[in-house]
Amino acid sequence: MRTAWDLGAAAAAISRALATQLATAAVLTFDSGGVTGHPNHAAASVAVARVAASAGAGATGALTFWRLRSLPWHLAWLGPAALLAVPALAARKGRRRGGAPCCILTAPAGPAAVLRGLAAHASQRTWWRVLGAPVRSASYVSVLEEEKGRR
Repeated sequence: MRTAWDLGAAAAAISRALATQLATAAVLTFDSGGVTGHPNHAAASVAVARVAASAGAGATGALTFWRLRSLPWHLAWLGPAALLAVPALAARKGRRRGGAPCCILTAPAGPAAVLRGLAAHASQRTWWRVLGAPVRSASYVSVLEEEKGRR
């Protein structure tokens, strides 16, 4: 997809969806890099951050906003070893920032889930992502950080 999203329209759509979803407890999004670099992933991140920032304290009740953190290149290719290394490093980094991020382990699904996702999204299906699924850290572990609102 080469068309950039209208961030205001995307934020409005997210706000409308949240207003109509009665049991929503959390909103998950990508970080500003879109994790894979996909422009729509990055746009979704900005739109969710705008919604989080405009919601204001107390306006969302128990609703929290989380972003999936991209891993730096030296951690992105650990394969199954990511199950050990990434949560420990994320917790250490979180303590330095004043709050540990939430680590989501995806080991039971692993590379098979990544391949199913790639099959469903043609814009993400590239030879290097297909071949890299077994050794990408994201096939095994994902790190979520609480969204504080960016503009």
